[in-house]
Amino acid sequence: MKNSNVAIIGSGINGLVAANYLQRNGCKVTIIERKPTVGGACVSELMSFGGTQQKYALGASVLGLMQKFVYEETGLSTVLQSFAPDHPKIIYFPGDSEPTLIYRDPSQLDQEFSKKWGETGDVEAFRVDEGRVIKFLQDGYKAARTPTLSDARNNLGETLTKLWITGDAKSLLDHYFTSERAKIYMAMNVSESGPVSLSDPYSAFTMPLMSSGSVFDGYYGFVKGGIWKITEKLKELAIVMGEAQSLEDQQMLQQLIAALINYVPGFDAYGKLLIPGRDFYQHEDIYLDKKIPENQRGLRNGLASELLHKKMVDMQYEGME
Repeated sequence: MKNSNVAIIGSGINGLVAANYLQRNGCKVTIIERKPTVGGACVSELMSFGGTQQKYALGASVLGLMQKFVYEETGLSTVLQSFAPDHPKIIYFPGDSEPTLIYRDPSQLDQEFSKKWGETGDVEAFRVDEGRVIKFLQDGYKAARTPTLSDARNNLGETLTKLWITGDAKSLLDHYFTSERAKIYMAMNVSESGPVSLSDPYSAFTMPLMSSGSVFDGYYGFVKGGIWKITEKLKELAIVMGEAQSLEDQQMLQQLIAALINYVPGFDAYGKLLIPGRDFYQHEDIYLDKKIPENQRGLRNGLASELLHKKMVDMQYEGME
């Protein structure tokens, strides 16, 4: 695939990371973006208050879900300064006179929950099993492999797959915890991630998924200067490697998106490989044909790596063996 022409739709963080890998492997990349700036949801806005100007995040605000190997291989680790606090989180419930400390060490957390909340469940077992599911996900990220239920059953077994992936979050929490406070705290990952009920099937999967980043070992941290520095630096790195052009021509955009729709799942059209850098099927301002078959709407945010895996099997990524 070296010396191939590649078009990437969307200059969000997924599109920019895909462009980075492709450029470093000898491809000529064109990024198609309808907005005048790059970054997708990882951008900033400028506000003025009391005579002082301050940037703030419009979307993403913390660094957590990115994989460490991506952070390093893209070159971001050499151009950004990041930090994650390692002290315990501090939790107060109404009426508490002192906080509950959320230790990273499972045994310490077990003792704290028992002392403060009267927990008699198995906190350590929760963390151990969660760690197994997270490792399964991270191994898939590294291999550019989308997780499937059959893979989960083969790697985790039927019991953990039902509890942590296909099951609901309420049943998962009831399995490990006895105190309502422990369940409420652990359920925050689900409630913060979107409008889903704790009783919905697959809602349990949100918990390991949201802790599957590896830059800070599953925790969330910060980038000096703001999270939007990630997409700004990815753009700068693209320019250093040979600028990834950005097209705003609407006719070309329509042709490329129409080609992508028509060629699912092959994606070869006009001599280019098309990689959606975002979930453009969910945005009416992006996709053109609203009569797209339901079975073709599975191109999700973050699956650029899966497309690379399928279409570029002959490309050897340095350091990704």
